Amino acid sequence: MGTKCKKCGAPITGFWAKIAAIAGVKQSLKDPEMCNKCDSEPIAPVATPAVPVEQPKDLFEAEVKPEAPKVEEPKVEEPKQE
Repeated sequence: MGTKCKKCGAPITGFWAKIAAIAGVKQSLKDPEMCNKCDSEPIAPVATPAVPVEQPKDLFEAEVKPEAPKVEEPKVEEPKQE
């Protein structure tokens, strides 16, 4: 059994490696555990959003409930003392 590329799984050594070599897949010179195709791929940068993303609202969460009108208590005038 031959070894395979640790990234894509392409055969690097063994019988299937000879068939893969026809397609141009060979063992990398930089990293012997990877194929030449995966080794030549640039490392993709991690994308970070420039603007903070809002969290989605819960589907079952009720929208803003209207508040009940506040009832003011009637003012009672105190009798004046003379």
